[in-house]
Amino acid sequence: MTDLNLKPQDLDRLGQALLTLAKELWIVKDRVRVLEAALADANVIVADTVDRYEPGPELAAELELERARLIEKKPARRRALSRSTDFLLGLFDQVIDRRDNFFVG
Repeated sequence: MTDLNLKPQDLDRLGQALLTLAKELWIVKDRVRVLEAALADANVIVADTVDRYEPGPELAAELELERARLIEKKPARRRALSRSTDFLLGLFDQVIDRRDNFFVG
């Protein structure tokens, strides 16, 4: 990780950004679990269908294209943003990598 010179106001903004991301992630996770439960209750899917699902070639290609687009935008954003924001993008990269590993592995 890079050596950052964060000012107190940067730490406040960083903390707020991380809390906002955590809240949004919780909302998405909650909604996905509710959707999975509703589909299972309606006998549309079996409870562990999503856990066992492996994307076919078309969906896998779409997911990879979306990921590639996100990564391609990163260098332009990094040139325009401060080093403090670079730290946030590094965290975001880790989240994306974990998501990709979750769906691939």
